[in-house]
Amino acid sequence: MPNEVVSTRAFDHHWILWQLFGMHPPKRKALWHRYYTIYSVVIISYCFIFIPMTLIGQALAATSLASICEAICVAAPDAFEVLKLANVWRIRDQLQESHTIFRQLDKRLSTRSERQVIHGTVRLAKRIFKATFVVFMILLATGIINIIISKDRILIFPAWIPWDYKKNGDVFLLTVIFNFLGLLMNALCALNNDSYPVTYVTMVAAHLEALSIRASRIGHDRELLERQHRQHLIECIQDHQLILKLVKIMQSTLSMAFFFQFFCTALAQCAAIFFLAYVKTNFSRTLHMIILIVAITNETVFICYAVEVLNQSGEMLSKGIYNCNWLSRPTEFRRDLLIMLMRSQRSTSITAAGLVSVRLNTIITVIKGSYTLFTLLNAIS
Repeated sequence: MPNEVVSTRAFDHHWILWQLFGMHPPKRKALWHRYYTIYSVVIISYCFIFIPMTLIGQALAATSLASICEAICVAAPDAFEVLKLANVWRIRDQLQESHTIFRQLDKRLSTRSERQVIHGTVRLAKRIFKATFVVFMILLATGIINIIISKDRILIFPAWIPWDYKKNGDVFLLTVIFNFLGLLMNALCALNNDSYPVTYVTMVAAHLEALSIRASRIGHDRELLERQHRQHLIECIQDHQLILKLVKIMQSTLSMAFFFQFFCTALAQCAAIFFLAYVKTNFSRTLHMIILIVAITNETVFICYAVEVLNQSGEMLSKGIYNCNWLSRPTEFRRDLLIMLMRSQRSTSITAAGLVSVRLNTIITVIKGSYTLFTLLNAIS
């Protein structure tokens, strides 16, 4: 187990992809820094304006409820991914500010058990990122397989193209490649948008857990002087204040992203299930839609799981404070400890758009919303 702890390593993949999307300029010494603005305009115009417009255009041009639902399955999530990316542009300075706080907290880790918590969470965050990446790549792969086995000339997802791409094989192949590259970038954007909130929240939860371990040891070392015990307590209080600041940053930066995700999940689930229920199609297309439902639902599951872990870590801190050796400490120590205990009982929950408190059972609420929309569609169809 390495001694060096760097919490921000959990975010490396996300900032590399944001740089790829034109959202995070490279350092001035980099060779392509001067050309980055031009690159940003091109990549944003193509991937995050033109491609979503083709998907939305197909949904608007659809003539039947089934074709509308098929188009919405992709158009709605893609449109919301653009909104979430715009939200990243708005909050990126605050996310960078949180990195400074994470580095300060890393320096306070003093025992092997505390470092293990952070190392384990960094590994977990990277595994979640890779698992989400695999799901999105499988989704694109099933779309390509559907093109290969289809008798008609179709695209990976229903999209409006301003030229006749079916007139000959060469034009169709170039259109498929053009469409695939845009969708690949959008899939990577969705991967980043849906995994970075989980990573940031789980890292905050990890530092809360590490702090609870540190707090539980206060006062138990008989070789330390009384002023040293109190100094350890003061340091824990200062660290807790930093973590509460992180929670505040998470609330201000991730609140809208969570709201977009929940609304998008309910809408896409409803449209996909309606399509599967009422449209006869081949096995590969059905599998493609099922994987789409799984991918979109997993995004919400990971978010709710991360916030639930954060809430449990907050409760763990209260227990850690209570488990320290406060009975044999003087009144001044116990007064400071009581203040920290009261602050630890503040809710660390994050709300979506300031309206819905995010917990694990929020998944059920989203599914109920999807079912309500499905019932409405079923009634009017």
